[in-house]
Amino acid sequence: MFNSLNVLTSLIEEDPVQAQKFTTSLSKVYRYVLEQKNKDLVSVDEELEFTRTYVRLLKMRFEGSIIFHIPDHSNSPDVKIVPLSLQLLLENAVKHNVVTSNRPLTIKVFERYGMLCVSNNLQEKQVVKKSRGVGLHNIQ
Repeated sequence: MFNSLNVLTSLIEEDPVQAQKFTTSLSKVYRYVLEQKNKDLVSVDEELEFTRTYVRLLKMRFEGSIIFHIPDHSNSPDVKIVPLSLQLLLENAVKHNVVTSNRPLTIKVFERYGMLCVSNNLQEKQVVKKSRGVGLHNIQ
């Protein structure tokens, strides 16, 4: 939330039209979060649609430094997924990898053998503090 508000603050001065688009996407993201908070599972297609909205925020934040490949729909429309799990995986990839114009991060969401997969070109950040694995634990 704080990152999103900081991006929005910058966009208001630099590009008011983009700031409006960012605000619209941000409101859709938080509406989805509130709508799904008490659900155990949602359809993969619902989660993919939400993920594309969340990706718009990341693209505005990182501009040309982040590239996404996300399917328009699932090959198995009846399959369910934990809500917000894709968002957590994307957030995790951004948190733990270098994302710069010289070294863009590419994230792919795809289906393989009946499973939804997320991969990225590993560009680990050099961090002093070791990660505690909270993001992945939350998904489990």
